[in-house]
Formats: sequence, C-alpha cells, structure tokens
Amino acid sequence: MSKGKIAFLLVLFLLAVGGFMTMFFSNSSDQVTSSKGPTLKNETIKNVTHSLTAREDMLLNTNQAFVFEYDSGSKKKEVDVWVEKYEKGLFVKKLNELSTEVDKEGLIIFTSSDIYPEDEDGEEVITMFNLKVGNQTGSAGLSFTEKRNIEEKENLAGTWEGFYQDVQKIDGEMPLGYMAYSSEDSISSIQLNYLKDPKAHEKELKEYDSIYVLKCRFH
Repeated sequence: MSKGKIAFLLVLFLLAVGGFMTMFFSNSSDQVTSSKGPTLKNETIKNVTHSLTAREDMLLNTNQAFVFEYDSGSKKKEVDVWVEKYEKGLFVKKLNELSTEVDKEGLIIFTSSDIYPEDEDGEEVITMFNLKVGNQTGSAGLSFTEKRNIEEKENLAGTWEGFYQDVQKIDGEMPLGYMAYSSEDSISSIQLNYLKDPKAHEKELKEYDSIYVLKCRFH
C-alpha cells in the first residue's frame, strides 16, 4: 500500500473518531439527564467499550478497540498514553507515546487494524495503532505502525482485553488493556496485576510470544 493510501486511511480515522466523540458525549448527556447512567467521580476512569451503541461501534470498525471515559478532576492537567511491547515476558520497547492536556472529562480511544500492502511480496502485514484523547470540543491523536510477519501471525493464537469494567480511581501508571499472541494451541487471558508489575511476573508472561500493552498516566 502506498504512503498516500495510508495517509488517506488515517484522515478517515481521525474524522470518524471526531464524530464518535461528539456522538458519545451527546449520548452521555442524555443518559445523565434521564438518570440512565451515573457520571464519573473526580479522578476516575472506566472502560466503556462494551456499552457503545451500534452506531458508535460502527464508527470504530476495526480489529480491536478500547474506549475509556475519564474524569481527571481539578488537579490532573495532562495525560500520557502509550503502547509497550513485550516478547517472551521481557520488555522490548515503547512503540510510541501521546502526551496532551486534559480538560476534566474526556475519552481515551485505542484502535488497531491490519493493512496488507499491495506492493509487498506478501510476507508482511502492517499493524496500524491509533491513539486519541479528547472530547467533543477538542482532541489530540497519534497514529503509528509496526510490520509483522504474516506467516507467524497466522500461526499465533491471540487474545485481547480492556480492564476497568467498573469505575477505577486514577492512580499512577495504569495498564488499560492488551493484545497478546502465543504460538501454543491455546492462549489464556492476562491478569491485570501481571501487567502492573511485569518484572515480578516475567515467568507468567513468558508463555506469550508477544504482548502489546496500552498504558496511561495522569499528572
């Protein structure tokens, strides 16, 4: 796939997410008015991926998506969101990081999707990651890619999960979710405490060939 086509896809994603944020907060306002759902308390975050409407889910039509609603309170002014890569339980690198100011209430959106280049020999797939933070009045975004071997990917079992289905107090560096792959016949989900302290749980994480962890830090 040419650079022009990839850029065009990025523009479409950013436009779609902008509409998604406006729609989401409009729906949230309706819920609060009609008492269908509680508002978040100061300095809290919640995974709202599973409560998206059909239309909201359509706008995030992708392989994997995590959507978190947060209330940063009056003291937290910025947030850092990034993706870490682990192989066989060992930290490899931080793929990229988005740092931006926060205006109390907003969303953190993460999506990933695979692109199969038309002008390549068919042995690689490009995984595109997208990070977005903001609300209906403004947002900041970051997109980046990583090449992966198609043959290896097709032989791997995969699992992914977003944490904090219930409201969680914002506290330091927080793993929000992950995508994990294993060459074994089956794969199990990863416990949150493993990703909070990967070094202490290197043995448990070693069974996964690769893990991509979405993290955030409010400050």
